[in-house]
Amino acid sequence: MMTDDDGSSSRSPLQPEDFDIAFNLLFPVSSVSPYFSDIFRDFLANLSFPQTITESLIIQDLNFTTWCYPNSTGGLQWQCEDQFGWSCDKCEEYGSCSDVISQTCGCIKGLPPGGEFCEPITNMAPCLRPCTGMKKHFVHLFAIK
Repeated sequence: MMTDDDGSSSRSPLQPEDFDIAFNLLFPVSSVSPYFSDIFRDFLANLSFPQTITESLIIQDLNFTTWCYPNSTGGLQWQCEDQFGWSCDKCEEYGSCSDVISQTCGCIKGLPPGGEFCEPITNMAPCLRPCTGMKKHFVHLFAIK
């Protein structure tokens, strides 16, 4: 609250607040081109940011984190975009379909039931033990900042 010159109080003007929003875009694999992720990514790469949706909603940036693709055995593999990864624990639990480096893998063979998706690799703690026996999976999700 602010106090006006006459002693009365008034509300302060609303200040913009930044927050992250995650969207899950789900497309039936059978209804889209196998190159859909590339087409979609290229389309969005041609957008400039910020994008004003309404006076009070402005998209400052767009980060894709996770894409899901069918694998050769009829299952799904969950692939991370550049600079994102799965923790060593997730790589071990679901199996990696990509090389495992010190603290992450870029692809797993199942989606964690808690709705987790690929995380920025800069946020991941190192593995406590070497990752072994990794598995595979893949789809696309993104976060808007």
